[in-house]
Amino acid sequence: MMKILNWLQQKAFKDEVKMTDSFNAVLRNSRGELKEVRDNSDSHEFSASYRSNTISEKTITKNKRRSLPKKKGELEVVNRFLGILNSQRGTSFVISPIQPPQDDVIDVIAQDVSLGESLNIQIRTSDDEPWRKLVKGEVVERSGNRFEIHHNAIKRGISAKSQKYTSVEKGGLILLLDGWLGVRHEDTEEYRNTEQETMKEAGFREIWFVGKDVVEQLYP
Repeated sequence: MMKILNWLQQKAFKDEVKMTDSFNAVLRNSRGELKEVRDNSDSHEFSASYRSNTISEKTITKNKRRSLPKKKGELEVVNRFLGILNSQRGTSFVISPIQPPQDDVIDVIAQDVSLGESLNIQIRTSDDEPWRKLVKGEVVERSGNRFEIHHNAIKRGISAKSQKYTSVEKGGLILLLDGWLGVRHEDTEEYRNTEQETMKEAGFREIWFVGKDVVEQLYP
């Protein structure tokens, strides 16, 4: 899990971190403005630098053979989501021992036995562009307006799933967007504040962004 360097909140950050530096952290300056994100694991090295509304990202894949099977990756996303959902709503949802068949409209079922309720969950990556490129190579770099990049990616992901299913099917689904590491609270807040009508038209019961350490409800 990413570590927040709290001491940077009390002293000015002087933009001394380089894209090549290796550590896990979210760095903000004394005004609370996001400056750097680093995330390193057995599977990747990710770095992002933020300057005003501009982002510069670099992702390096490692140990491709160790990438998670699709289902296991989906379950990790669902567990992150359920942790926040249960905390916010006082529920006790867990992943059900009985799951739908592969290629079903539902990816994962969660249940709260005490309530007698279940959640039908569909999962999609929040940003397909870097993943497509990473399949072909080991390094992906991009830069530009952070809000445009992330806003368009999230919108693209929701639209792709919305077009795939009927209105009846979508009305019973919670859509989880498996969050790209460069997306932070400021980005999800911007999307939530500007795209409520678009997300309503998409037809899903709920839409959530589920990142490694940013898990937020986008709709409703």
